[in-house]
Amino acid sequence: MSAYRPPTGFSGSPPLPPQTAKRRHSVWRVILALIIFLLVIGFGYFGYLVARLWQAVQAFTPGPDRLASTTAALVSGPSTQRQAILLLGTDYDPRAKPGSDYAKGLGGRTDVMMLAIFDDVTHRVTLLTLPRDTALAMDRYGRQKINAAAVLGGPTYAQQIVERLTGIPILGYVTFNFLSFQKAVDAVGGVDITLDHPIVDAGLHANFPAGRQHVDGADALKLVRFRHDAQGDEGRTARQRQIVEAVLTKVMTPSGIGLLPGLLETVSTTSSNNLTAEILAQLVHANGLHKPRFVQELLPGENRYVWGGWYYLIDLSKTRNLFDRLWPDHAPIDRRLLPDGYTVS
Repeated sequence: MSAYRPPTGFSGSPPLPPQTAKRRHSVWRVILALIIFLLVIGFGYFGYLVARLWQAVQAFTPGPDRLASTTAALVSGPSTQRQAILLLGTDYDPRAKPGSDYAKGLGGRTDVMMLAIFDDVTHRVTLLTLPRDTALAMDRYGRQKINAAAVLGGPTYAQQIVERLTGIPILGYVTFNFLSFQKAVDAVGGVDITLDHPIVDAGLHANFPAGRQHVDGADALKLVRFRHDAQGDEGRTARQRQIVEAVLTKVMTPSGIGLLPGLLETVSTTSSNNLTAEILAQLVHANGLHKPRFVQELLPGENRYVWGGWYYLIDLSKTRNLFDRLWPDHAPIDRRLLPDGYTVS
């Protein structure tokens, strides 16, 4: 049989035999069917996520008007360029032994006070740590450490104190205890963290090597409670910020939005907060479609032994410069919060 020769003027490939053409046509039909199947599954899963997210967001705001208000917030988006939320981590443990102070509700100082500032223009999230020993003059309560604010006047009072100190309007607060913190980390499937040195504590049943590792809620709780090393509270607050950043990073990206409903549900059922659905919708609208860049900040100051104890004294000049960067139109610091001889120059 002679070889196939293309007709004069034909420069393409020779025509396929009928059997090969049919097989290739069948392959393309299978590929097309698979693509359609994946699209259907994808849109179905996306719809499921939207439904769960909608339910979780609505759970924060009871009342007949929540549907309309949440819809309006989602459509209009954030009303300002920046939003701030106060995160309060208390030392209250609902699993405490019967008869203990915690079981009686006498615990609950905020060992973690963190202001989360969301900038929807730069897609930057700043986690500003307020050291728990920061000395302030709290109205009729006199000189106190800032971690006592929630005990003296509740989390709303703590929010007011932080607003007066920073000059930054705060949308609301979320209060976590030991159990809710652990469940929040588990709700996002655990987080990856990096330790610059091993952490071992027999009392906490903690034994962590140095380096990068994945931790669940129980292990994350051990890490944020541990402070019996040379770094002390400074090391603990750094780990607290690292874990909070890791949780937010997982849910504030398109690939992690599926974890957000579970996290919101956990927050709504295991912690106290005064956030409305509108606030949550604004944050989702402004930050949910971009991978945020996290910045860690610490209220400037230093620890000193004064008034018969150790207090953290803020540096007013550096603090003003910090707030100017984070929130250019912030209000001045309420000087009634500053005890005499307290500031560091």
